[in-house]
Amino acid sequence: MFLTPRPELSSAWLEVHEFRLRSHDGIRLFGIRAECQQSLARSRAQVRLLGPCDSPEPDASELLEGGTEFLVQEPAGRKLEDRVMDLLRVIRLAARHSGRPVSEVDLLSEGNPPDEVLIVSQLLADEEALQILSRADDESTGLDSLPD
Repeated sequence: MFLTPRPELSSAWLEVHEFRLRSHDGIRLFGIRAECQQSLARSRAQVRLLGPCDSPEPDASELLEGGTEFLVQEPAGRKLEDRVMDLLRVIRLAARHSGRPVSEVDLLSEGNPPDEVLIVSQLLADEEALQILSRADDESTGLDSLPD
């Protein structure tokens, strides 16, 4: 992951960085990581999916109580399975960054949730899938180690 400071989006209590991350198939994903500067014992971690034309601006009201928000901007024209893998990769990144298990990362979407959000929510609710994701985290191999 590559981070670039975004001072125009940051404030005294909110630090904002643009991140670039490679997807499982080599496509570059872009997004924003906004982190509250208040030090709370157990801060929230949340991921919000944005469309290709949406403006990536952090939701300050969601971060008032502390935590980190990852806003990922999905490239146009991606297949559903690629969008699911992209979202899983960002959720794992948010979990690792916040020190939480992937099951405790909040997944946000506005309006009717897109298919990839519904699929990922179901995967995260499935204990076996959750164990596979956790095992991949422990092995530090990334999502590339998931079985076919």
